[in-house]
Amino acid sequence: MSVKVKIPPLLRTATRRQKVVEVEAGNVADCLEKMGERFPGTKSHLFDENGELKSSVTINVNGKDVRSLSGLKTALEPEDVVNILLAHPAMG
Repeated sequence: MSVKVKIPPLLRTATRRQKVVEVEAGNVADCLEKMGERFPGTKSHLFDENGELKSSVTINVNGKDVRSLSGLKTALEPEDVVNILLAHPAMG
């Protein structure tokens, strides 16, 4: 099943400037894993050295934060929209 993943501006260099990509995935973890395989530069932005989702990353499915659902195990249905949100680095 294909879901749409909205890419934040900070990740678009890793996705060849694509704003939205389609990924075949059954849950959020699978979606992010496949994103990392397809666009290797995304993994370091999303996951820490232990493979955990960084605290600065928020993942929404159809507008709902996955932390209020089933986390990375949140099931995906065809035509769902996954939105990756990154906290902006502090301006210094």
